[in-house]
Amino acid sequence: MDAAWTLITIIASTVVATATVLGIYYSHKRTLENRIKDLESKVQNHEKFVQILEKRALSALEEEFNGSSKTKNKNVK
Repeated sequence: MDAAWTLITIIASTVVATATVLGIYYSHKRTLENRIKDLESKVQNHEKFVQILEKRALSALEEEFNGSSKTKNKNVK
């Protein structure tokens, strides 16, 4: 009878330990998936921000170029 209880205890301990490890694993996995989603969202927002800055820089360069060419045309006349 003593050996049976020892075997039951070992099996129960193994089941509990396995459940604990799996719980920790899936918890960390879920946390990492959420972090990855957040980072992907931040990257998309960053890319949009960079596109906006590029457009503004191009329009500023065009305005500067057009303004300087108008000034040159006035000096030529």
